[in-house]
Amino acid sequence: MARAGSQLPLPTHRFARADAAVCALLFVAGAGLCTWVLLRLRGGLPLLDDEVAYLFQARTFADGHLSVPSPPLPEFFEAAHLLVVPRMMAKYFPGHALVLAPFVALGVRWAAPALLLGGSTALVYLAARASGLGMLAALAGAVAFLGSGDNLAAAATFLSQPTGTFCAAAGLAAAALLRSRGQARWAAAFGAAAGLALLTRPFDGLALAAAAVAMPRSWTPRGAAAAGGVFLLCGLALLGFCKATTGAWTLTPWALYARQYMPYDGPGVGPAPQTAPERTFPPHLRSMDESFRVSRAHYTASVLPHAAAVRARVLLDYLPGAGAGALLVIGLSSGLLAVPLTYAALLFLLQLGFHSQHPWYAQELWPALALGVAAGAGRLVQLTLSVRARLPRLLLASATGVALVLLAAGCALELRELAPLGANLLPPLRAAQRALEPARKAAGLVFVRYPPGSPEFFPLSNLDPDLQRAAPLLVLDLGARNPELRRQFPARPAFLYDVGAGTLQQLP
Repeated sequence: MARAGSQLPLPTHRFARADAAVCALLFVAGAGLCTWVLLRLRGGLPLLDDEVAYLFQARTFADGHLSVPSPPLPEFFEAAHLLVVPRMMAKYFPGHALVLAPFVALGVRWAAPALLLGGSTALVYLAARASGLGMLAALAGAVAFLGSGDNLAAAATFLSQPTGTFCAAAGLAAAALLRSRGQARWAAAFGAAAGLALLTRPFDGLALAAAAVAMPRSWTPRGAAAAGGVFLLCGLALLGFCKATTGAWTLTPWALYARQYMPYDGPGVGPAPQTAPERTFPPHLRSMDESFRVSRAHYTASVLPHAAAVRARVLLDYLPGAGAGALLVIGLSSGLLAVPLTYAALLFLLQLGFHSQHPWYAQELWPALALGVAAGAGRLVQLTLSVRARLPRLLLASATGVALVLLAAGCALELRELAPLGANLLPPLRAAQRALEPARKAAGLVFVRYPPGSPEFFPLSNLDPDLQRAAPLLVLDLGARNPELRRQFPARPAFLYDVGAGTLQQLP
C-alpha cells in the first residue's frame, strides 16, 4: 500500500477503458447542465455589459479582424467596456473571444460555455486520477466541482471566467500527468494551458505558470523547453495583439480604455491616480464610473486583511455543503495538492492587488479546491483500506459514506436553489427585445434614451461590429445631435427607444 500523498502512476489500460467513459459522462453532464441554465434560465442572452463586450469582440474576430475602424460620430456608439477611438473594439484580452468566435460565427454562441464547463469537469476528474487517486475519490472531486451553484452560475455566462477556469483545470491535469508520466507532451500541454490563460486573464496565466515551481523533480530540459516555448509564444501573441489594436506593444486595450474613461481603475493598493480621463462617460454609465471610483479610492493597505478574509469566504462559498467542506479540510494535508494549492495561493494574492471583487472572480480558483475535495475523499478511502481491525474499519467506512452522501445532498440542494448570474435582468431585456422587434425587421437606426436612474448594466448596445449589417443599429440618444448621425445612415429608418417607458417610436 502506498503512503498517503505518494505519487501513483495512472494505469494506461485501465484509464482507456473505465476512466475515459467516466470523463465522457462528466463532460456530457457538465455541458448539458450548463446548456440548460444558459438557455432555459438565462434565455441564451448576454445579461451584463461585460458579456455584450465579449460577444462584440468574438464577432469581430469571427469576421477576421482584431478591431474595426472608429465609427462616424463615435460618441453615439459609446458603451461599457467598449473603445470607440482610435479603433472600435472591446477592452478585453483576446483569449476568451478567440474561444467564442467560431461558435458565434456558427450561430451557437451558447455552446462555448457549455463545452467549457463540460471539459473543465472532465479535466478535474482526470487531474485527480493522474494524481494517483482512486475513481471514487476523483469522481467526488468532479461532482463537487460541477455541483457548486456558484460555479455553475458563473459558468453559464459569456464572461471570460469559464475559459480561465478551463485553463486552470487543463493546467492542473497536465501537471498531474507530467508528474506521473514525465512526458514532454504533458509539459507542452501545461504551457499551452498557462498560455491561453495569459491571453484570457493574465493573472491566471502568471499564477499557473509560476505553479510549475511546485513540481521541480518533474521538469527535464526537454519538458521545460516545451512548456516555456509554448508559453512564450502566447506571450508574444499578446504583445502582437496590443500592437495591432492600440499601436503600442505594451499598451493593452484594457489600459487604453482606462486611460480614456477610468484612469483610477487597475491593479494597485493605496491612493488612486488622479489623472483626468481623456473622454467622459455617457450619462447612463456615470453611476458605474462612480461606484468603481469609490471602490478604488477605499482600497488601501489598511483594508487588505479584511478584503482577504471576505474573498476567502467567497471562495469557500463555492463548496456545495458541509460534506465538501469536510473533505477539503481532510485533503489539505495531502502532498498531491502541491501544484493546485500553489496555483490557488498565487492567484489569490494577485487578485488581492485589484480593488474590484465579485464571486465570479473566484471561479478560476475552484478547480484547485475541487481537487482538494477529491484528495480528502481519497485519504478517507485509503485510511479505511489500511485499517485491519473490523470496528475501526467500519467506523472509517461509515464516515466516508456519510461525507460522500452529504456531498451529493449538498450538490442537489445547490442546483435546486441555483440563481443564475444576472437573471434579474432577463425580464426587462426580453421586454426590450420585444419592443425593438419592428426596428429589427426594418433594419432601423435606434436612438436609445436612458432616463435618470436606469439600470447601469442594462446591456442595450450592438453585438455586431459591422455597422452596415447590424439589425437594428443601436446608438445613444444625443437629442439635438441625432440628425447628424441620421445623415450618416440615410437608408435606415430612425426610431427612438425609451428605456424607462419601454416604448419604441418611429421618427419622421
